[in-house]
Amino acid sequence: MTKSEMKAEAKRREKKNKEINAQISYFLVVSGYTKQELASMMGICVATLYNKLKDPNTFTLREVRELAFILKMSESQILAII
Repeated sequence: MTKSEMKAEAKRREKKNKEINAQISYFLVVSGYTKQELASMMGICVATLYNKLKDPNTFTLREVRELAFILKMSESQILAII
């Protein structure tokens, strides 16, 4: 992979991460929960949640399932943001 291809890939990943963060934020607003409440319900500290939102690749499958359950996301909605 060339340097320009690596740069383009990094930019694509960054854009996708922002989209995932925006979708989770949207569902938080719709559900009426704060990020602090979400972190507490997931059993993680707020700083960990913020770090995971910055880099969604760090979410575990269990955490994604919890997110979907807590935020009442359908399978298609959760798959759409992944």
